[in-house]
Amino acid sequence: MLQLSPSQLYMDATTTLLMPSVRSLGPIAMEQMIGAIPAPLSFRDSFLMVCPQVSGLLAATMICFAWSYYIFMRREIRS
Repeated sequence: MLQLSPSQLYMDATTTLLMPSVRSLGPIAMEQMIGAIPAPLSFRDSFLMVCPQVSGLLAATMICFAWSYYIFMRREIRS
């Protein structure tokens, strides 16, 4: 459930973009590390790795905005 919190999504995205040596955001087995190139990832590859986190943050922002706008329109006081 921690993976869905906005602070965790933001921390994962910024860590991956600012530290190119990060190769994975989850647990990784030693079998997956065998044959991996030890060079840092390019910005494009880092951004592709964090696309789910960025999409989740944007979706949560839009959902919160839509919900608050709906509540505001329902409670609008007309004189």
